[in-house]
Amino acid sequence: MKLSHIGIIVNDLYAMQLFYTHILGFKQEYGYVSSNTPGLKTVFLRKAHMSLELLHGSETKHPGNGFHISFHVRDVDKEAARLRDAGIQIVKGPRTTGDGYRELEIKDPEGNSIEISKRTTAKPRYPIRAVIFDLDGTVIDSEDNYHEADRLLLKHYGIHFTKDMKKGYIGMGNRAMMAKIIKTYSIPATVEQMTAVKNKLYLKLALANTNVFSRMLKLIKKLFAKQLPLALATGSSPEIVVKLTKLLQIKQYFKVMLSADHVGKSKPEPDLFLAAAKKLKVAPQNCVVIEDSMYGVEAAKRAFMRCIGIPSVTEKPLAPAFATADLLFKHGMKTFNYRKAFRWIKQRM
Repeated sequence: MKLSHIGIIVNDLYAMQLFYTHILGFKQEYGYVSSNTPGLKTVFLRKAHMSLELLHGSETKHPGNGFHISFHVRDVDKEAARLRDAGIQIVKGPRTTGDGYRELEIKDPEGNSIEISKRTTAKPRYPIRAVIFDLDGTVIDSEDNYHEADRLLLKHYGIHFTKDMKKGYIGMGNRAMMAKIIKTYSIPATVEQMTAVKNKLYLKLALANTNVFSRMLKLIKKLFAKQLPLALATGSSPEIVVKLTKLLQIKQYFKVMLSADHVGKSKPEPDLFLAAAKKLKVAPQNCVVIEDSMYGVEAAKRAFMRCIGIPSVTEKPLAPAFATADLLFKHGMKTFNYRKAFRWIKQRM
């Protein structure tokens, strides 16, 4: 018998994964959406020879303190017989789990859960069936235009809005950003008024000077040729999305184009990505998101999707959220390798 892993029942799966990856250096091994327990999601993390299971869902109820210790044995059923002969009550099992374990559960004298387990099949694998792209800073080089629109807008209210000030808002939907700006600077205007003026300023700038990142376009074309469904999910307004994708001749590559305005919640909430997956008719765990912002990476992971991170703000230290990206180009678009990204996706199709 040897230690297999320690499992922890969690309330916020993303926050716990972020802590163990960013602070303690664990890496995600795999995620699992339970086929036996409705609503249960688990993430396995590994560091060296240590393995940690994070469990989230309404049915994750264990006696004791909300965690379990799992021990590996060669034969779970033989171990069950030995335990029964020793007078130990088996709380659950032996059973075969949806993620490939043969396991049983007992409890120690103080009520803590103990799993006795053996992996009997391969780790669960969710093939990538769709790719969801952020637009601004990921597909198109638009952040300077957005900053200029914000600068002009806020200049009217006597606020000198610098590029450093903008960094904290990158990836946030326009309406969410305006709501925060109004609150921070006590601006006497509504979100609707501020958003309308900003969109008008931005659209004028963007139509005159916006480029598609050439290496990202190559990735899009290679994925499109593989007949993978592609979506755009962005904080930009629907009008901006339609006009820019048409102007830049990329609209034809995307089966779905969604604005945060369509769903009512902006990143880091997962709603936008979940809505895109639903429209693509692909389960979230079969999607990968390509993102440049910390809010977008968090939204992707909260949606239980894989994520390729290409940070637009690359000053060290990177935002902690990027520690949870499944593939990270830590120096941003200047070192983005579309062949590597395509190969990574293809290997998981």
